[in-house]
Amino acid sequence: MWLGVVIYQSRFGSSMKKLLLLLAATLSFFDAQADYEPTLLSELIETSDLIFYGEIVAIQKSTVTAKSVQRIKGVNPNSEVAIDKFENWTCATRFAPYKVGQKAFFFLKKRKSANHYFALGAANEGEIPAFNQKVYYQNQYLSIDKNPRLFKVYGGAVRGYVYDKNQFIEALKYYMKYRVENRADIIHHQARIDTIHNPVLLRIFAELQPPRF
Repeated sequence: MWLGVVIYQSRFGSSMKKLLLLLAATLSFFDAQADYEPTLLSELIETSDLIFYGEIVAIQKSTVTAKSVQRIKGVNPNSEVAIDKFENWTCATRFAPYKVGQKAFFFLKKRKSANHYFALGAANEGEIPAFNQKVYYQNQYLSIDKNPRLFKVYGGAVRGYVYDKNQFIEALKYYMKYRVENRADIIHHQARIDTIHNPVLLRIFAELQPPRF
């Protein structure tokens, strides 16, 4: 009889441990999700110290070196920039492992204590991959994101939307130039926004609007 009680308690204790571990992992996951909010394209534009379209030319242990092909915002004395590698975590992974030759739009913030940068966004939003004149923008899980598609990019995947590279650059420059007016348009002049034909700019405006359910 005592043997039966010991076996029962042992099994019960093991089950409880598994349950508690599962509960802790679940709570940790939801805590991480609660702490994470997507970094919108307008935020990337406004808060970046440096924005450029470029290519990864070297990979180090904790950083990569990207060569600027077309600078859009900020000043950097060199064409090559050292960028901290994004570290995957519970709620977000980079679209693909770092490789030489990958092209992207980099939205970067400068480290105060070092002569290099890091890409903005807890989900690596600050590295937007580009390939064959196309830009692959990841789904932000907003109310406007109804039908994202899955794209294979650089051996990895992006679930979201594809845009023309030139239109993407035009939208970034337009938003930077008319940022204050753009925000006023969103609040007071929706009819004017509806006449804009650049899909990237429309995406920026849509992200800034209150959610619609």
